[in-house]
Amino acid sequence: MKSLFILLVLFVFGSHAGDLPFPENLIVDAIPPIPSAIVEGVGRYSEFRSAVFLDWHPTKVEMLISTRFADVPQVHLVKQPGGARTQLTFLPERVAGATF
Repeated sequence: MKSLFILLVLFVFGSHAGDLPFPENLIVDAIPPIPSAIVEGVGRYSEFRSAVFLDWHPTKVEMLISTRFADVPQVHLVKQPGGARTQLTFLPERVAGATF
């Protein structure tokens, strides 16, 4: 996602003499250069986490969610509404789902 956004920025605002390297097959004309600081700042907006609901506990007010930890989705337990999540899995591969 981050690289797609950077390519879009390069396509829209690219320059032959800017701080950013451009692919040789991209022709850019009369567009001002983009400072590297702008591209570095974009990372804040392209790197985000979301949580996916997996399952409710059958008798308690608890739920399992999946959220990205590093680059891989892992399972977390949330014990109360608005509560902190506790990571339950620490696997190198993505965890597709979980149930109580």
